[in-house]
Amino acid sequence: MNHPPQPSGWQEPLKAGIEEIDGLVETLNSILRISQAQSGVASSHIAEFDLSASVTDVVDFYAEFAEQKHIEVRQEIAAGIVMTGDKPLLTQAVANLIDNAVKYTPAGGVIAIVLRQENGVIECIVADTGPGIPEAYYDKVKERFFRMEASRTSPGTGLGLSLADAVARLHRGTLVFEDNHPGLKVTLRLQEAKTA
Repeated sequence: MNHPPQPSGWQEPLKAGIEEIDGLVETLNSILRISQAQSGVASSHIAEFDLSASVTDVVDFYAEFAEQKHIEVRQEIAAGIVMTGDKPLLTQAVANLIDNAVKYTPAGGVIAIVLRQENGVIECIVADTGPGIPEAYYDKVKERFFRMEASRTSPGTGLGLSLADAVARLHRGTLVFEDNHPGLKVTLRLQEAKTA
């Protein structure tokens, strides 16, 4: 006699399928955001906003994940940095940088996040004590879907740094990589800035 499958028999495959679809949708959304930023298409989200508050929110969100991995988070976020730009895209770019830092920094490591403004230029710096990226790959990691061999077993699509770079360019800025001795230091440098 055939019995209907038990709930436990189909729930896991269904859950895995839904997670895979969610991942594909997020990948497609990321590609769309990158394409829009790279083409310089005017966004309906361009407005004046408090970048200091946005960066603080992102840091607070990731601090819990860092704590679970026993990673120390240090932050030096200047208050009152207001700029005109695409708030959702800039927030996503900062989140991608911090997400990478949390993902690749080992337990006992440190992530330092700095937001500052000087001479009309905003810098959002995320520095970690992870394995870093060889200098020869600094330009390659900005390409869509590029992932270094060492990171291929980690979750991700290879779109995070590509998006951050496109967002920097959209705001007349740059994404700069440096050796953090040890680890990686990434600076999102933005030209559009003013202090509240």
